[in-house]
Amino acid sequence: MRHNPFQQLRGLCEGAEHEFDGIVSTLIRTKYPDARRVRVYRGDGGVDTSYGDWGDQGSLDVFQVKYFPDVFGDAQKAQIRDSYKVANANGNFRMRKWILCLPTILRQEDLTWFDKWKAEQDTHIELWDGDRMEELLGLPGASSARDRLQRLGVVGLPHAQAVLEPILHARPDITSFGTRFSLQLDIINTGDRSAHDVRLIIKHSKTSHPTLEAVSPWQKESPVLNPRSLSSGKSINPGETLLVMAIPFGEVIFPVEITIQVTCRDTPKKEWRAVVDAAAISSSGRIPFQATSLAREELLPRTDGQPEFGPAQEILDRILENPNVGTRGVSVILRDLPGGAPGHVAFYATTEPSSKGLLSMERETLAQALQELKTLGWLKDCGEAGATRVYSLIKAPLVLANAASSP
Repeated sequence: MRHNPFQQLRGLCEGAEHEFDGIVSTLIRTKYPDARRVRVYRGDGGVDTSYGDWGDQGSLDVFQVKYFPDVFGDAQKAQIRDSYKVANANGNFRMRKWILCLPTILRQEDLTWFDKWKAEQDTHIELWDGDRMEELLGLPGASSARDRLQRLGVVGLPHAQAVLEPILHARPDITSFGTRFSLQLDIINTGDRSAHDVRLIIKHSKTSHPTLEAVSPWQKESPVLNPRSLSSGKSINPGETLLVMAIPFGEVIFPVEITIQVTCRDTPKKEWRAVVDAAAISSSGRIPFQATSLAREELLPRTDGQPEFGPAQEILDRILENPNVGTRGVSVILRDLPGGAPGHVAFYATTEPSSKGLLSMERETLAQALQELKTLGWLKDCGEAGATRVYSLIKAPLVLANAASSP
């Protein structure tokens, strides 16, 4: 039978109850950053951790932590009832909600007793069981709790991860060159692992002003300014914020929209969208982004027909380097080659493979790149030919003489 990280504490340390109490308090703050732990002095008054305001005029969510790693018995049920009574009778606050935190999941008979008991009380009562605790433990903000459990010898903990999120601020104080305001874009890593090979694709409403250059360490992956494709060779460490760029606007019709795709190594691609109105500009505050479902058809085709995904542009460049126009395309090897890197696919940037020019790319990256080139009308899927799948070039290169200066 699997023991979750919290149940394992019992066999790893003598103060399992104390450790669990501290870890749960940390996990609560991943959901409620302003939650506060209560110091035990002549009893805790029925409160282990609280969220809200104390006093007659305030209201409080009360978290009661019980280290019951096994099934309920009469003693455990009595402790739950007594803790609730003490908290409910505490004159230092008005109880808004009472939450029982446990290290394990309950049996049917335990849940039956608990649900019947809470229905008889006059306060909203919730149960945060072992499953809920593990869910919180997997959040990026729970890294300190995971570190604490790891030091105690707990196994099977969630892996660390990078979580990149965009931050947008309106800056109305720019008056040069006829600008009314600018949108300052930053990226923050809210995870507990450094983000590597970061790529951004930024698309925004039209502006009558050239988009400002991205700041170091960001590099352009194409000359197009909207949408703009950027990459960074610098890792973004946990808690670190990087300035990306500022987008100036003159006379505009509100609302203004901005979308950003964020990609980094070992992390799924995410897309965010923000809508900016006149009130947001006046407040000069932070403008919230909303995560959106990532749909390639919503972003393509681009007005200039050029790939926005870096690997797609790389493949296209190699195709166009082929002096034999009749064989321009891609041939993907359908079998794993001996000695090839795990998860990689071999291919040629030509429709007629030879002994030279063999390339390799991660399977998912190549699939995404080829899909974009097909969607943009550069490549046609000609199907399988022996041990390869062939894509032929069907579109002539576009001239981008004015792309670098187009907003």
